[in-house]
Amino acid sequence: MSAGPVEGASDLRGRTVIRPQAIRRVAEAITAEAVGVRVGSVHADLGDRKGRLAVSVTTPVDLVAAGTRSGTLVQRAGSLVDEVTTGLRSLTGRTVGEVLVQFTGIEVQERRVR
Repeated sequence: MSAGPVEGASDLRGRTVIRPQAIRRVAEAITAEAVGVRVGSVHADLGDRKGRLAVSVTTPVDLVAAGTRSGTLVQRAGSLVDEVTTGLRSLTGRTVGEVLVQFTGIEVQERRVR
C-alpha cells in the first residue's frame, strides 16, 4: 500500500507499510469503542481470505453503554461488523472480506456521577 503524492515531494520515492500488529490494534480499538469496553478486554485475530482481510474479534459487551443503542445483541453484532469493516478500510486502506464477532460476556464500566 502506498500513500498518494505529497505536494512538493514529487522526487521522493518510497512506500508505506502497515504491519499486521498495527491493523490488529486498530481493529481492537474500533471494537472497544463500538461496544463500550476497555481496549484491553478486546482481542482481534487477522487472516487472509482470497486477498481480503479476515478479522475475528472477541469482546465482552457493556450493556449499559450498549443500552443507548437499539436492537438485540445479534443486531449490535451486525452493526459492529459494519463499524469494523468501515473503520479498517478508512484507517488502513485494507479491503475487509469478513468479520466474525464473538461476545464473551458482560463488562460494566464504572461511571462517576458528578
